[in-house]
Amino acid sequence: MLQNGHEPDTFTFNRLMDRLCKESKLQEVNKLLYLMIKEGCNLNVITYNILIDGLCKQRKLDEARKLFSETSEKNISHDVVNTMYLSMVYVSKASWMRR
Repeated sequence: MLQNGHEPDTFTFNRLMDRLCKESKLQEVNKLLYLMIKEGCNLNVITYNILIDGLCKQRKLDEARKLFSETSEKNISHDVVNTMYLSMVYVSKASWMRR
């Protein structure tokens, strides 16, 4: 994309990160996130939802919680999706720990 002179935007990065998260390629997601920031793209609530979802599905709950907290620090409003999802994950974590 960059080689063809096309600058990726937040939407493009979000789509790529979503695909990588679904393929459990979190290391690649981190590289893409770094590139996104380097290219000056804004992380939005959709970006955070994708990242939080990917982390939770890999059971990296502490990292997901930190990312959720980061949204407040960056004045990105929580939406119903990420708030409810993280709540459900913590309920699931409690049941995992009881087993």
